[in-house]
Amino acid sequence: MIRGALVEGEGEVWVAEAYQGDMRGEKEIVGVTVWFLPGHRFLGSERQRNAVRWDEFMRMVGPEQERWYNDYVSRSLEVLRPVC
Repeated sequence: MIRGALVEGEGEVWVAEAYQGDMRGEKEIVGVTVWFLPGHRFLGSERQRNAVRWDEFMRMVGPEQERWYNDYVSRSLEVLRPVC
């Protein structure tokens, strides 16, 4: 998902950092979020599918998992999209 959001003009990745407790001035990553810009969604373009190597991944996991993603996960995400 992160690679898809990094496609220029389609999304953003935001990283939250905090200073470590020992006051050495070093930061640690405490959170990451991925946003897709208006008019874009995860895997919504050929550029994103290429960036995340989607076809290669689906060949690796097999047809049953691909059906599960297409029939369950992506539909669940579509239901959430209007309220986000």
